[in-house]
Amino acid sequence: MMRWIAVSGLIVTLAAYGECYNSTAVEQQLAESYAPITVACPSDVEWIRPATGLNPKERDWVYGRKKTVLFALGDYLDRLDMQDFDVGEYICRLRENDYVHVPTIGFAISGGGWASALTGTGALRALDSLEAAREQGTGGLLQSMTYISGLSGGGWPVMSFAAHNFPTADEILVRWQPQISRLFAQNNSQYAATGESMFEDLAAKAQAGFNVSVADYMSRAWSYEFVPGPHGGLNVTLSSIAKLSNFVNHQMPMPLFQAPFVVDQDVEYYGIKVPFKNIRIHAVRVRQLGRVHASIHPDGMAGDCPGPGIRRKRERVHLIEPAKIIIIINDIVPRGGLPRGRHRSAGLRIHATFRESLSQISYAWYPNPFADLASVSSDIRYSSSLRLVDGSENGQASPLWTQIQPARNSSFIIAWDDNTDAPPYFWNNGTNLYNTYLRANETGIPFPIVPSASTFIARNYTTRPVFFGCDANLTTTRDARAPIVAYFANASYSAYTNMTFIQTNTSFAQVREIWVNSFNQMTQANGTLDGEWPVCLGCAAIEGSLAKVGLRRTEQCQRCFDRYCWDGVAVEEQPGTEVVDPSLVLDPELGFLEWVKTNPFGTKK
Repeated sequence: MMRWIAVSGLIVTLAAYGECYNSTAVEQQLAESYAPITVACPSDVEWIRPATGLNPKERDWVYGRKKTVLFALGDYLDRLDMQDFDVGEYICRLRENDYVHVPTIGFAISGGGWASALTGTGALRALDSLEAAREQGTGGLLQSMTYISGLSGGGWPVMSFAAHNFPTADEILVRWQPQISRLFAQNNSQYAATGESMFEDLAAKAQAGFNVSVADYMSRAWSYEFVPGPHGGLNVTLSSIAKLSNFVNHQMPMPLFQAPFVVDQDVEYYGIKVPFKNIRIHAVRVRQLGRVHASIHPDGMAGDCPGPGIRRKRERVHLIEPAKIIIIINDIVPRGGLPRGRHRSAGLRIHATFRESLSQISYAWYPNPFADLASVSSDIRYSSSLRLVDGSENGQASPLWTQIQPARNSSFIIAWDDNTDAPPYFWNNGTNLYNTYLRANETGIPFPIVPSASTFIARNYTTRPVFFGCDANLTTTRDARAPIVAYFANASYSAYTNMTFIQTNTSFAQVREIWVNSFNQMTQANGTLDGEWPVCLGCAAIEGSLAKVGLRRTEQCQRCFDRYCWDGVAVEEQPGTEVVDPSLVLDPELGFLEWVKTNPFGTKK
């Protein structure tokens, strides 16, 4: 596994090859304690390299994945009723070009706590190659994906699928045991731990000389749900994920994670920094062959080794168990997201036990890989640690930033949004997708132009799918480099799934209802809302690759794009129309108050 951080044209290498130390002994130590451990610095690592292109290891893995994707993509397209399109010829041309033009397809699950974790998993389930999904024409698209990204609550299932060797959603649900509240467990078990037990874990980290925070507490809690293995998956690392058969054999998409970090110049509210104005994003991904080497932002070892441009000599490197880091950076929601009583209790206890300030317990602290690097700004250079915060705090709750980096050459991304950014009813209005467009436009990243929330609401993009970027003129760079982004805001099709993101446990009956709703949304009610919908989704998936292999968009796909692609027409905000409060798409007459009487969601807002 590798980590890199791009700053001023450089990539900082923060980790070492797994064979540089006794990996068996290290894994045993990691399984015994939540505390980071220390190993000797390797001598054969390029600590800083130019920030150009993919890391060679990721590039090689993606090449292998595209070979697998080509077969899956052909199988997926063959099941669609595509008119005047020769699937066999298309697949043949992709193969003839040495797989270079195989479309890079991705899926992104937004932040939103348990709500997004469950609704997003339901959406993935509708794209999996399961019989029900295959019958509706959407199944198999998941097998055609190269990347899958998650942020905050959306990162939980992404991490969990990867750590479990990418089973089906139905298989993984049994392992999650979602009916258990991890914040209120009374006994230690395979699936949960008491608060006392989790504080013992935090104490081990503190005794090793590291800051602990509420994010650590939450990390321990959610690890029991989403990470396999004893004691909340302490023995699971990103390098161990890279050794799993489905990753090695390119039978799963590569998981990506991200979280912003704050600096002293960021805005402060009540003593807490908020990163909304910055675009500093700390990203993590799995590496191949179990190697702890560097790639997109820290995931295995944390910068205590020497490198060019680093003035202070360092001789040791802290090995931080990577799976814990993923759970931590996807659990930094207590600043506004934990149930208030439990948040206050955990925060006060951490403050009293470890004598840390409000600031110290409010971030996930990570050793700063930029420390003493001459090419970075002083606000980062002179800080010994990065202060990671929840990914949604910078306004980009959909984790698209890692996928849209030009080196990854993404051509089609499905963005599942359940960040509940449309108060007071916990629905969505496209704000975080709009914010990603703004950041991409500021930095010259190829990305579709996206309108503000008023257009999403006025044109009903809050309940129906919409494609952005179909027209190259409606992108930040006005060319064909931007991916098409298919936006799905979690919506009420057969159930009111606007559950609060701080709900701490969910019954199996509730999960099943959530998944049926997501299935109805992703399949457009099994095609009853639009018989051509599966074809339209397929058209968007392959659009970016057609011209590269000498093919043109068919008339059928053009009809699809006429229906689902944003045409560039924006709607100005009109006072009194900001509230998103939809009825059931499939039963508009059944209001929430009547519906809730006969369904499992007595706790729904």
